[in-house]
Amino acid sequence: MNQTPCHSAKYGPLALITDPAEAKAAFDRLVAQHIAEEELDPKSGNALAAVEAAERNNLAVYAALNEPRAFAQVERLFKTDHKYYRTQQPPEGGDPGTPPSGGSAPVPQPAIHE
Repeated sequence: MNQTPCHSAKYGPLALITDPAEAKAAFDRLVAQHIAEEELDPKSGNALAAVEAAERNNLAVYAALNEPRAFAQVERLFKTDHKYYRTQQPPEGGDPGTPPSGGSAPVPQPAIHE
């Protein structure tokens, strides 16, 4: 386990939540805090979606690296869908970079030869 967890004061308590209603309230507070820190317009749909995605990503990374036993619970409660950190694996022969919710995987690029 990482000796100095990144943002443990911020994400650590969220990784221990087990109640869905409490998880929603905690996530809403986390998003509101992020919006306030960045001085974003809370009524902007684009800003809100971007902040929610960023916080879900950060929470997934934190839980995967620092709270691995709680990761599946964090993933379920906070609806995280991280590209690399997730409990649901792709189908046989599937690209591990393709999110289970759809989307597209990165397109491999040819090597640069000089």
